[in-house]
Order: sequence, then C-alpha cells, then structure tokens
Amino acid sequence: QARDSAGFAKAKEAFEYVTFLKEDVPYLQKALLYRYYDFDSTYYYNITKSISELIETLDSNHTSVAFVKENYSKLTGDKELLKPFMLGLLSFIKTEESYLLLKELITTSPPKIFKEYYWRNGVYDSLALTRKLFPEILSLAGDPGLYDFISEHTLTMLDTNYIDLPTLKKYKDGFIKSGKRLLDLSVAEHEERFYNYLNLVKILGKLNDPQGNEVLKKLGNIDINTLK
Repeated sequence: QARDSAGFAKAKEAFEYVTFLKEDVPYLQKALLYRYYDFDSTYYYNITKSISELIETLDSNHTSVAFVKENYSKLTGDKELLKPFMLGLLSFIKTEESYLLLKELITTSPPKIFKEYYWRNGVYDSLALTRKLFPEILSLAGDPGLYDFISEHTLTMLDTNYIDLPTLKKYKDGFIKSGKRLLDLSVAEHEERFYNYLNLVKILGKLNDPQGNEVLKKLGNIDINTLK
C-alpha cells in the first residue's frame, strides 16, 4: 500500500497499465480488504471498484465465494463500507451457491451503513437467482441503507409473480418504517434523495395499509415537483 496520497496516485496510474491474469485473482481479492485514498461511499470511480471488476472478469473458477465467506465478517469499523463490494462479487457469480451465501450474509449481517448507498451488483441479471433472495430479504425493508434496493427488486418480483401481495404484507412494517424515516428529512434532503425512495412509494401504494397510506399522504404533501 502507498504511504501517502501522492504515492497512491502514482500507484493508481500504474495500475491502469498492468495486465492481470487469472493467476492474479488471489492477490486482487486480498486487495479488496483495504480502504484506499480514493475511496468514498458513493462506490464510483475508485480503485476498489476497478479491482472488483477485474476479479469478476478473471475469476472463472468462482473462488470469490470461498473468499467472501472467509473474509466478510472481518470487515468492521472503517472497513464496514467495503462489505457491499463483497456482496457485489457474489451477485455476479451466477450459481445457486453464491446466491445462497449472498442471502445469508445480507440478511444476517447487512452492511452497517445508515444512508442509501450504491453498490455495484448483478442481481438484475437473473430473475431465477434473484428470487432465491426472497422472501427473506424482505426483512431488510426497514434498513436505512438497503431499503431502496429491496423496494426495487420487490417490485420486480411482484410484477413477475415470483412473490404475491399476501407475502409482501407480512413485511409491511419494514416498508412503513422506511417511509416514516423519510418524513424526518429536510426539504433539501428530499430534493437530493427522492430518486432513492420512488420505488418505496410504489410499494406503500400496493400495500394499501392505513399506516402506510398516512405516510404516503405526508410524503405527497412535500413540495418536490418530481413526486407530483
């Protein structure tokens, strides 16, 4: 690891010119266990994202399943923000083993991140595998970091009849909890983050629950043109 930002900038520039091979995957995986100078919680445009993409391309033997299983729980404290990269690795491996581990980790030990965050993932690519996350993943409907991700995929599962409304209603409290949390945002925060909760608004509408409808009514009274 570089000792300062200047050293890191040089190392990052050199990284772009290196050709990596399948044999380098174990070293690239270990590199995901560290936070670097360019890391930020948007998960865009940093070396960690580049390393993840290389692993996804080169790891044809799916060794990342065992790697994530062994190392996920070790990412604590300021490394908690690295967990979405681990989950992302699993999501791009299109096997039942990988998705069962993804479900286990995300439901029993979701990243402790208390604001919506982007995490690069391949959950969109296979409905058959995505459905394996349900209904258990609905228990995260109230999670402040993951509720928008959950809401989006829940709508997809409903639209494709992989889950039904009675199943969804068993988890209504989590969605309502997320809706109530949004009511505490300032107008400026609503303007900035409305995109994150558009799917939640749709879910609350489908639930048609008295508490949820009250939340919807209050959200509708917020002066955001995009929601009108």
